[in-house]
Amino acid sequence: MNLRLKTARAGHIHLFGLGFIIVVVAVAFIQSSTPPRLVGISSFLTRPTNPYSPAVIDAVLDKMAATHLTLYRMVIWSTDDPVPPAQYYLSHSNYELIVCRSTGDAVVYTTAEWNAARVWSLTLLSSLASYQSRLWIEPVSKVLNLDFVPRIQTLIAAIRVAGYTSRIIVNKYDHPWDTMQVLDDPLHEFYTGCSYNFAHDDIHLVQDEMQTVLDMRMKIFNTDLSAKSNGTIQAADVVQLNEFLAWCVPRKIGGTVVMGEGVEYWEAYHDAGLHLPL
Repeated sequence: MNLRLKTARAGHIHLFGLGFIIVVVAVAFIQSSTPPRLVGISSFLTRPTNPYSPAVIDAVLDKMAATHLTLYRMVIWSTDDPVPPAQYYLSHSNYELIVCRSTGDAVVYTTAEWNAARVWSLTLLSSLASYQSRLWIEPVSKVLNLDFVPRIQTLIAAIRVAGYTSRIIVNKYDHPWDTMQVLDDPLHEFYTGCSYNFAHDDIHLVQDEMQTVLDMRMKIFNTDLSAKSNGTIQAADVVQLNEFLAWCVPRKIGGTVVMGEGVEYWEAYHDAGLHLPL
């Protein structure tokens, strides 16, 4: 088994900069469980017309090993079985994994879809119970429902009542931040965040927004960060993304940078100067 380790590999060429970040990452969270990693990458692993491939996970793991990343967000289409790809990733590395259930862009869930998200979550956690310390779960993505908050509270309760301890992430879409403040996790392992694209979003406004959320005493993890517009990644926009990531880490704000499918955008981000922890 080719198990990727979190330790540095001698002789590796550093593709990205900001080597100091890993020191901050290692001490950023102080809690009873293993501290979570703060910065990682995210990508679609399956879509309706693109099934799971171990080779894609291997490519992701190789890039992570080369740059000392230890967290990956795996986006799985809602009708695909998340267990085989998640099992493969977790058994071939000792890195952390966020598994996100995707239903596309900006949707309104029916009661049946909320029930499907609950079953999906519990099935995944049951199948991978031995990996709970490294497994995060993102049961919904880009949901517009007006009853979003109570529905999420029901999901949190279902996961905890079933005895699972994995961290839970739910990014809000256009819901006010203060409505998310009421969400309660008895294990205090619930994270929320938002999508930001620094080809369009002003970094100072985003930082102000993040500080407001921190002042509400919420844990933040933005799983959908990017600097891509009209199919291109510009260096000037990546500078803003770099600055935001560097600003977030000492404030214990997590995030993953979207890489398209697999490592599709990796080289473009590298050429534009993206800094990831080493």
